[in-house]
Parts: sequence; structure tokens; C-alpha cells
Amino acid sequence: MIRTTLFLCVIASAIAAMLLGFRAGAEDTKLVTDKLNKTISNISFTATEGKPATLKELMGKKATVVLFLSFDCPVARSYSTTLAELHAAYANKGVAFVGVLPTDDNPAEVAKRAAEYKIPFTVVTDPTLTAADAFKAITTPEAFVLDAASVLRYRGRIDNAFHARLKRNPQVTEFDLKNAIEDVLADKDVAVPATMAVGAMC
Repeated sequence: MIRTTLFLCVIASAIAAMLLGFRAGAEDTKLVTDKLNKTISNISFTATEGKPATLKELMGKKATVVLFLSFDCPVARSYSTTLAELHAAYANKGVAFVGVLPTDDNPAEVAKRAAEYKIPFTVVTDPTLTAADAFKAITTPEAFVLDAASVLRYRGRIDNAFHARLKRNPQVTEFDLKNAIEDVLADKDVAVPATMAVGAMC
């Protein structure tokens, strides 16, 4: 059973890696920063109801967190509680959260799995990889923070819970996504605008 689970994880992660267009050594590639401080144009997704949705429709009044996720990888799944807590902390402060799955999975199945992992915010699919290309997403999970004007202010990891694939740090000491949200809400430059996300090829 364990071997089967690991095998499925590897297969699912390989597919996600292929869709996002990064190599097995993605953790060792340089940070992609050319989209930082630039406007991300309106993007179309597929909502869990099977209907189209746009980034503009889903944006928050003060900031928007776009999270590239995968329900097939333990690293991404392990952040479910953390993301739910962040959503609870900032939803009433004008911050919207949007989960993006770079897949053409059935919307009903996506909704079911989002509920299973208790994801409290909107989850959409990106079957044509339009969003992945627009943000230049390279792994899952990976977070992106937009300000009210749709300018990308942060990209990278959620925190430093992992230092490599499936390898946890003893404790979380760096809260990159939370700090980026705080800086955007305070109308300040994000202190650390880009970090290397860990995951995907778990």
C-alpha cells in the first residue's frame, strides 16, 4: 500500500512538473523574478462549477494571493491547514485567496478534493496553463501576491517548513507569504519579494 501511494505520488508529480514545464532539479534553478513589480493581466480559469472565472472577478480589494496547488502531492497537501489559517486571518482585511490547479481535472472532482482538504477559498483549474504562463509558476505549492492594482509583489514559498522535497525543517522560522501580505497591506515594498518554493516533484 505504501509503495503504491508513493508510486502514484511520483506519477502525479511528474505530470504536474511536465505541465508547468520545469526540470527535475527545479529546486536548484535560479529564481524567476522578471514578473515582479509588473501587472498581471486578467486571466481566465475554470471554476469548480465548470463555468469560466477571471482573475479580476476573484481579486481582493487590497491584495490577492494566488496559490498554485496540487492535491496529489504530500508537500502541497501539508499546507492545507496553514493556508486555511492565513485565509482566516486576512479574508476580512481585503485579501482574497485563489487556489489554482494546473490541470484539466473534472471541476466536480476538484471541488470534492478541495472540500476534503478543507480549503476555505476559491479553487480553480488552469487547463490551458494560461495562469501558469502568466505568473511563470514553476512548482506546486507556490504562492504569488498581487496588490490592489494587480501588480505582482511576491512569489515563492509559503514558509520554510521544507528545505527539500519531503524533507522538513525542525521548525518553521520564516513566514514568507505572511510577511509579504503584511508588507502589501502596509503599502510597503516587500522585504523579501522572491524565494525558492519547494515541492511538486515530491
